[in-house]
Amino acid sequence: MAKSASKTRIGLFVVGAVSLAIIAVAVFGSGSFFTDKRYYVMFFDGTVKGLTVGSPVMFHGVRIGSVTSISLIFNTTNMTVTVPVVVEFEPDKVKRIDGPDTEEMEDYVKKLVEKGLRGQLQLQSFVTGQLMIAIDFFPSTPVRYVGLVKEYPEIPTTPSSLEQITKTLENLPIQEFVAKLTKTIDGLNALVNSPEAMASLKSVREGLHETADIMKKVNSQIEPIIVNLSATTVSLKSATGKMDAALSGSNGIPEQLTQTLSSARETLENVRKTLAAMENTTSENSILMNEVGDTLQELSQAARSIRVLSDFLEQHPDSVVWGK
Repeated sequence: MAKSASKTRIGLFVVGAVSLAIIAVAVFGSGSFFTDKRYYVMFFDGTVKGLTVGSPVMFHGVRIGSVTSISLIFNTTNMTVTVPVVVEFEPDKVKRIDGPDTEEMEDYVKKLVEKGLRGQLQLQSFVTGQLMIAIDFFPSTPVRYVGLVKEYPEIPTTPSSLEQITKTLENLPIQEFVAKLTKTIDGLNALVNSPEAMASLKSVREGLHETADIMKKVNSQIEPIIVNLSATTVSLKSATGKMDAALSGSNGIPEQLTQTLSSARETLENVRKTLAAMENTTSENSILMNEVGDTLQELSQAARSIRVLSDFLEQHPDSVVWGK
């Protein structure tokens, strides 16, 4: 009689077969078994809380790999701790367009590092606080190689904005600032509430009231003066207009003087002609001729003076009022 098969062995065989089938689908179906992966290491000085194995590695928003290992390296010489993070890249995530690949990936990574390629920790989720590694170009940052892990090529890192702010705040003497601020506030409080300050404020308030009263009195006294000054200005303008009318035009003083001098000049010319006629009818050595000669000489001098006066008044008509 044939021996019956063990149900336990059959169950274990079925479970093993199903497990192998699942593993085969997971490995071969995803294609990761045949993927040529490359491993790199990055060193971070600060905390990596929120970064776990399997966290994504992003480049320009595209996932190109994941974190495979996170560890600690303790330096007993300078008593520092460094966190090396090993990541795996999937080269098939990046497509080339310039022909066949003739250089190793490490050579391209070195060229990209020279161009500014750096790794940086960034927040993946605000809710969970999970981190990821973002690879991007930061050309203005220095290239910093640690070189503590020789097994994998290294990609330099740069602190995140949050880390930079945190380091800046850590270097600030916060306690000193708070102590000085508290001391300053206490001093201001004591100064404001002191009796001297209250007395000074009261004096200033009284001084302002007195100044306002004085300004009111000054305004009441200045207003009549301004009115009188305006009236005086109007009168002065009127007098100036009358003076201009008197010194110019056909009825002005200079015009009248000019007419008078012209008449005197004509009269003197007639006298000269009369005397000249008399000179022809009289003797050259007679007393009358001598007197007539003297008179003519004086008349000539007078005519010269009048002519000089006439010329001066024509050039300076205002001298009649203001003098020479």
